[in-house]
Amino acid sequence: MRLDETILQAVCVSTEKTRGSTKLYIFTEKPDSTPTALSDPMHTSLTAAQKRAYYYHNCQFEYIVSPPTFKNIRHSFRKLSALLEENKVGEDEFLIALDDTQWLYRVQELLQTAAGVVGKLEEERASVLVSYDSGWDRTTQITSLAQLLVDPFYRTMNGFQILVQKEWLWFGHPFESRHTRHGRVKDDGPVFLQWVDCVWQVFHQCPSAFEFNEKFLMVMVESSYSGQFGSFLLNNEQERHKTLADEAHKHKSVATHTLSFWTWVGMVNAAGRTFFNHLYDPHTYPWVIYPNCAVPCLKLWTRHYSQSKYQVYNTFTKQGGIYTTI
Repeated sequence: MRLDETILQAVCVSTEKTRGSTKLYIFTEKPDSTPTALSDPMHTSLTAAQKRAYYYHNCQFEYIVSPPTFKNIRHSFRKLSALLEENKVGEDEFLIALDDTQWLYRVQELLQTAAGVVGKLEEERASVLVSYDSGWDRTTQITSLAQLLVDPFYRTMNGFQILVQKEWLWFGHPFESRHTRHGRVKDDGPVFLQWVDCVWQVFHQCPSAFEFNEKFLMVMVESSYSGQFGSFLLNNEQERHKTLADEAHKHKSVATHTLSFWTWVGMVNAAGRTFFNHLYDPHTYPWVIYPNCAVPCLKLWTRHYSQSKYQVYNTFTKQGGIYTTI
């Protein structure tokens, strides 16, 4: 038995003991002819479905055909940005052009997939494995969004900080590569922005379910691009903790000698509760949230995208007089 088979069977056994179900759902992209970790190198006479049943007992695959990559997201967002910069577009033309950007369709697809994960967890009491080739992009988007929908703790200020830290920062989402402005590198793509857009969609539909407000989401996105806080610098925790090589900053690292975004948020909140949602009521949505994923029910995050070149964070920075330096 291969290692991946052993691990998945152990998950199924554990699920039976804790949740009363042996079923494991695997959300992944539809396989092609290229062998992968979840494909079958032997028994070539069997069909693909027969091979999966042979190797992965009690596992059901939930396929997405050609899931969008960071390049697809980048292309869609560039079209959206160009549309928003055009001031002479009428309402009908704007709606047609917005549809052509595919931005809301990509948001919808991500919300639907996360809601599908939630359904397997809550309604079928099954375990779920999310496995995509670009793990730090799509996998991170889906797992973090699903946790937000399932657990009200992650809809609190402290819980959301933990969610972003463990699923994005500690897991190793490459912020430096993805958040280079104006697409100056080939790996640039607003993956994190798209995820926050999904969070905002849920917030917009269920405003009393979140302890933090829209302003907090906006400032977090801006801060991830600004390079002002060490939390979102570089591509992973190892790089952020690595000692800087140049003599002027000897024995220093980004993690230990820059201001944390979360520390700054705590200071701003302590001064005036700027990022707290006054509509928050933990009793309104004590459990799972199933968002309405239909495109007509999704909204363009106009307040955020209408800001000029991601400069909203400057207002709050001047208030606290805090700047990141090494």
